[in-house]
Amino acid sequence: MSTRTKIFISHATPGDNAFAVWLSSRLSMAGFEVWCDANKLLGGEDFWQEIERTLRNETAKFLIVISGNAYSDSNVLRDGIAKELALADIVKKQTQDPHFIIPVRLDKTSYGDFSIELVRTNGVDCSANWAAGLARILEIFERDHVPRSNVVSPSLSAWRTVHQHHTRAISDQAEELQSNWLPILSMPETLYFYQSPGIAWSLEPRVIASQSTLPAFAHGQLLASFARLEEMQEAVGPEFPLRERGSLPLAKYLRGWTDHILGVQPNDARNQVSSLVRQAWDSRMRSMGLWDYDLANGQLAWWFPKNVPEDGQLRFTDFNGKQRKRTSTGIKGQKLLPTGETVVKIIGTLGSPHSRCLASIAC
Repeated sequence: MSTRTKIFISHATPGDNAFAVWLSSRLSMAGFEVWCDANKLLGGEDFWQEIERTLRNETAKFLIVISGNAYSDSNVLRDGIAKELALADIVKKQTQDPHFIIPVRLDKTSYGDFSIELVRTNGVDCSANWAAGLARILEIFERDHVPRSNVVSPSLSAWRTVHQHHTRAISDQAEELQSNWLPILSMPETLYFYQSPGIAWSLEPRVIASQSTLPAFAHGQLLASFARLEEMQEAVGPEFPLRERGSLPLAKYLRGWTDHILGVQPNDARNQVSSLVRQAWDSRMRSMGLWDYDLANGQLAWWFPKNVPEDGQLRFTDFNGKQRKRTSTGIKGQKLLPTGETVVKIIGTLGSPHSRCLASIAC
């Protein structure tokens, strides 16, 4: 009997031809003798006689490519592949090689759907990366001492090393971040502090801040805001007269440097300024006609009611500079009832609290 030197590749034709040809060429470059009908059956041959002779007498390893293309509409292996697998199972028993049959998964086909001959067979997964799968196949051949017809091609050796490296290495290169987080491009430079002019306020500063129409927070017995005195007085109303206590550069306050103003820890200062930003965001969303929704943590999320914007379209420029638009409101989906009637499944606004598409800001 002749020495078994060939690698037999069984695959769906023509669905998986591209992968079969790719794998054949790489294994050939690695020094193995490959039999694949995409390369060998050029027309006119008695192909089943050729397949049977090769499998019975010359094949060292049987690679079967498993993908959705390998199965018929009734979810069974296509006839040609099933016949090759059945013969390979006979040869496996004759050669007493437990690793004679090697399944190669090409897509996300479930291992549970594999033919019974393959269920208990360790396979090679090429679904995520062909190069990684090839490297695993070559490792199996080396482990089982599959004979080569010549030395490893230097070009393939280099290619294999590079592709194995890229499957696990982190690429050190700049990459543009695409995110739905909104950047804060600039902040006011000065934080102003206000106190009562001598007459005690009838409410605590924190309550006055919560009722203010402009962003503000309580700092001890003081009110703090980015707004100047005239704007802040109008925002809290005449029943709470204000007198300016002083001002601080925002950057200095965030570091906890408060001079003659009541001291603050940097972490508390960041939380207070974040509160101002969130208040400003909420005020802006409300002025644009969006509706608010209370989250479990007490913060507000915002969504688009019908006809906001007027034509229901959000227009923006993407990261490539291309003008785009998205529909913010409308009807989502329909449902066919068992009676044959068609009814609206969901009527409402995209971005409503019930669709879990909420516009919010994290500070």
